[in-house]
Amino acid sequence: MNIRFNLRDKQAKDKSSIILIVRHFQKTLKLVTGLHITPTLWDAKTNRPRRGQLPQVRERLHQLEAIAEKVLSTAGYLEQSEFTKLMNEATGKIEASKTPYLLAFIRQYCEENERKALRSTGTLLYNLVTGSNAARWGLIDWKKAQGKDIKFEAIDWNFREKFSRYCLANGLNIAYTAATLKRLGQFINESRKRGHHSNTISIETGFQGVKNQAVKQLPVTLTLEELNRLASLELSGQDEKVRDMFLIGVFTGQRYSDYSSIKPNQIKGGGVFFRQQKTSALVEIDMDMFTGLVPQSLDDLLAKYGNQSPTLTRGGNGSVVFNRSIKFLCRRAGITAKIEWITTNGGKVKTEMLEKWQVVSSHTCRRSFATLWAKMGLPLADIASATGHTTEKQLMDYIGLTHEEKRDKRRVAVDAAKAKLKAI
Repeated sequence: MNIRFNLRDKQAKDKSSIILIVRHFQKTLKLVTGLHITPTLWDAKTNRPRRGQLPQVRERLHQLEAIAEKVLSTAGYLEQSEFTKLMNEATGKIEASKTPYLLAFIRQYCEENERKALRSTGTLLYNLVTGSNAARWGLIDWKKAQGKDIKFEAIDWNFREKFSRYCLANGLNIAYTAATLKRLGQFINESRKRGHHSNTISIETGFQGVKNQAVKQLPVTLTLEELNRLASLELSGQDEKVRDMFLIGVFTGQRYSDYSSIKPNQIKGGGVFFRQQKTSALVEIDMDMFTGLVPQSLDDLLAKYGNQSPTLTRGGNGSVVFNRSIKFLCRRAGITAKIEWITTNGGKVKTEMLEKWQVVSSHTCRRSFATLWAKMGLPLADIASATGHTTEKQLMDYIGLTHEEKRDKRRVAVDAAKAKLKAI
């Protein structure tokens, strides 16, 4: 993004109007500021009046630059008319128009309210409605929403259930899914208060799913034996890349947006460094953590692709290809153990038995990393330092230990403590 001010006519004998010019997504956009200045008083190097001249004009240009930065910070590709409208609304020149569409309102609302949780839910809704897979708010291409956006009046219980299933299928636990439903309700409530629609479904009992937060979905994870079966498959082409990408995800414990984009400059001194895209946390993963536990090592896998992650190219969006393909590769590897899978329906909890491969996704890697090391006795604080979780409570949502495994792990710790006391 580049923002500057120019004069409409630099050779004007009298005053010339000042034009705001921005370069955004390789497109030049302009806005008439309504301000005028004599060219002899203009400093072309600073894009402002000369020092000591017209302080009120200088201050207004500072304000317009700040407003433009805020408007463009969350905007994707814009046509000139869209930019003009957004700036006129932001400066109060025109009243913000009614927004009867869900994604259009979310975009407007999240420009006003910069809470990460709202933008995270907004990104999920954008992906669901448009069929995209934007990793975070800043990567949304709003042009894709044109023609696919849905009206608030069309949001019903079926849409609510579709969104709930989408969240669960993308690795969110039942508590976090309930939280996203609550924020969907917030979008509907706030837009209704502003007069954009009259849909009241968000205040119906059970819509926001808060009562279901006590129901825990056990994270889907792979065992070492299942990982070895997957690693031993004879594969080639895209299937081999998908399998290798999954193993890289398990070996690093990162999110898909991080482990699918490893570059050579991240590999230093026997480790891989990540600046996590979602949280900006800096973490380091030892290359040899899984060496000897699974046939391939992290070092070998990355070296195979030039010390970086494999690139998935066939079939469109990389993560969509990945999530679709890894399920069937897991089925080929015989990862068919029955697991309990919890969903919600009309505010009620539904439990069914599925084969594990059916619910494996890109997030299974991160959950498997945390669970495997927890089972092997690595302290939670050490696991959290690798995954980037700030608290052990957050980390526990990623660890798929059954009640029996938790009991056995506790028993081992108790026995070790007793043995230590006896040795004193």
